[in-house]
Amino acid sequence: MTSTPGQKPSEPSPLGQTRPWPQPSKAGKASFSIPGKDQIAETAYKIWGSLDSGKIPLIILHGGPGIPPQYLQTISLVSIDYGIPVVLYDQLGCGDSTHLPERLHDDTFWTPQLFMDELDNLKNVLGIKEFYLFGHSWGGMLAAEYAVAQSKGLQKLIVADSITSMDRWIKVITDLRSRLPEDVQETLRKGEEEGRTDTPEYEAAVMVFYKRHLCRIDPFPEELMASMGALEEDNTVYVSMYGTSEVAVTGCLKYWTIEKRLHEITPETVPGGILLLNGYYDEAQDEAMEGFFRLPTARVKWVQFAQSSHMPQLEETEKYIKVLAAGALWCLVTVGHYLSLLWVFVKPSGIRRYLKTRDGKPAWALITGGSGGIGKQLAHELATIGFNVVLHGRSQQKLDVVKADLARSHPNRQFRTIIIDASEAFDAGATCGSWLASLQDINLTVLINNAGGATDATIASLEQLKTEKLITDISVNSVFPTLLIRQAIPLLNQSPAGLILNIGSLADLGIPLGGSYPAAKAYLSKLTEMLSREARIAGHNIEVLCVKVGQVWGTGQTVTEAQDFFSPDASTMAKAVIRRVGCGRSIVVGHWKHTLQFEVMRLFPSFLLDSILIRIVTGWDMDKENKKTKGE
Repeated sequence: MTSTPGQKPSEPSPLGQTRPWPQPSKAGKASFSIPGKDQIAETAYKIWGSLDSGKIPLIILHGGPGIPPQYLQTISLVSIDYGIPVVLYDQLGCGDSTHLPERLHDDTFWTPQLFMDELDNLKNVLGIKEFYLFGHSWGGMLAAEYAVAQSKGLQKLIVADSITSMDRWIKVITDLRSRLPEDVQETLRKGEEEGRTDTPEYEAAVMVFYKRHLCRIDPFPEELMASMGALEEDNTVYVSMYGTSEVAVTGCLKYWTIEKRLHEITPETVPGGILLLNGYYDEAQDEAMEGFFRLPTARVKWVQFAQSSHMPQLEETEKYIKVLAAGALWCLVTVGHYLSLLWVFVKPSGIRRYLKTRDGKPAWALITGGSGGIGKQLAHELATIGFNVVLHGRSQQKLDVVKADLARSHPNRQFRTIIIDASEAFDAGATCGSWLASLQDINLTVLINNAGGATDATIASLEQLKTEKLITDISVNSVFPTLLIRQAIPLLNQSPAGLILNIGSLADLGIPLGGSYPAAKAYLSKLTEMLSREARIAGHNIEVLCVKVGQVWGTGQTVTEAQDFFSPDASTMAKAVIRRVGCGRSIVVGHWKHTLQFEVMRLFPSFLLDSILIRIVTGWDMDKENKKTKGE
C-alpha cells in the first residue's frame, strides 16, 4: 500500500457519523497501585454491553498520549450492532482518571510499562481473561508493546492509525509538512525555532495540518473537540511523552521503536491475528504502519479508508464499525477453523459404513489409476478393511501384477481389473456406461477417482508445452472423473450409502509452470463441492469428498529427486486418505504434513503467496537444470 495524499479542493469530504453512539451500560473507577511509586491512583472506565455475556470484549486504548477517549466513543456501536462488549478507559493522567501534573517531564515515570501495568490492573479488576485489544495512534504503540510482552488472554490485536517507530513517524510528518502552503510552513518553523508554540498564529498553522491529516470533517465532531479541549486543560502526559504539538516531537518517546521486537507477535501469542487500520490522508501514512504488516509472524490484514485521515472512526463511521466487528468476529472464525481442523485428524474414519449392503453380500470399491502409487496402496488398505476391489488402469500387464500381489496379501478378497485409457477421456466416457454395466452383479459402494497427476513432472510455461500434454492432463484429471461419476451415481445409489472420493492436489493453489494440471485439479475440487450439494438436493446418501495431496514419494511424479520431510510415501498417504473419510468436510488435505504446508500458505496475503510459489517452482527448475548439467 502506498499513498501520497495532497488534498485537493475537489476531493469529497467523508460522510462522518450518521447516528449517535449509545450510552455506556456501566461506568466506574478501578484503584491502581502504581508499581514502585508508593502511590494509589484511579483509572476511570466505561463499559458497553455485558462482560458476563460470554462474548470476548474489545478493550480500547486511546491515543495521545494523554488525550482522553471521547473521540473513540463511536466504536461502542459494535456493542449495539454485533453484541461485542466494549471497554473504554481514561489512561492515567487524563480524563476522569487521576491527574499527575507534578510529573511533568518526568521521563522515568511516563513509560509504556506504566500504562501496560495499568491495563493489567484494569483487566484484573473487571475479571477479563480473554480480550481483543484495540489501540489508536499512541494506543496502537501501547497495544503493540502489550502484544510483544506476550500477555495471556490476548486473542486479536487491532492497530489503528499508528506507527512502528518515531523515526518513521518524524519522516512522514516532515514530508506531510512540506506539502503545506509556504506561509504555513514558515509559521510552524518560526514558532518551533523561537520556542513559541502557544501563539494564535502557530496554533492556526497547526490547525491547517490537522484539517488535512487529523480529521477531514469540518467542523470537527463534538467528540474530537471534547478530547482536544481536555488536552488543553492538562497536557502533562502529552508534553512529557510526545511534545508540544502533533508536528513537533520533543518528548521521551522521541526515540521509541518496536520494529526489532514485532517478530515476537506470533500465531501462538495472538491467535486471531492482527488487523491494521488507517486512512488515505492519515498522518500515520503507510510508511509509518507497514512494519506491522511485514514483521510479525502472526496473520495480518490491512484495511485503508479512502476518504479518511487520522480519525476514520469519526470520518467513515459506519464502514469502520463493520470492518472492526468483522475483524473481531474473524478471530472466532479463525479459532473455530483450527479447532475443526484438529477434529478432522482426531475423528475416526467413516469408511466402514460403506461395507454395508442391502443384500448382505460383500461391498466393492472401484479405484481408478490402480496400477501403482497411491492407487495400489489404496487397494491394499480397502482390502484390509474388508472391501473387494475393482482396479482400473490402461496397462493390463501392470494391473495383473498388482492384482496378483493383492490376492497374495488378501486371499479372502476378490479383485477385478478394467482397462480404459483416461487420457482419451471422451472415448473413455462413451464406454464408461458399458463397463460399469458389467459391474451390476456387485455392490459398488465406493468410487475413488485416483487416476491423475501430471503425465510427467515437466516444469514449463503454458506456451512451451505441447497441445497433447495439455489436453491429456485435462482429460485425466477433469473430464474422465466427471464422466465416470455421472455413470456411477446410479450404481452407488443401489446401496445404503455410497462414497465418491476424488484425489485432489495442493497444486490447485495455482502452482505456476505446471501446465494445465493445477487448473484441472482445481476443477476437481469445485466438482466435489457441487456434487456434494447436488447429493443433498436429490436426497442421495452419497458422501462426496476431495482429499488433497502434496508431493508423495514413490509415485514417479515428484519434481524433486530426494525424499524430504513433506513427502510421505504412497502407503502412508493412502492410509491418510482413508482416515479422512467421514470427516464432515467435502474438501480436506489428507496428510498432516501437507496440511501444515497448506495452512502456512493460507496465512500469507496473496502478493506474498505469489512470490513464495514462484520461488518454490523456480527452485525446482534450477535443481533440474543443475542435475542435467552435471549429468552432461
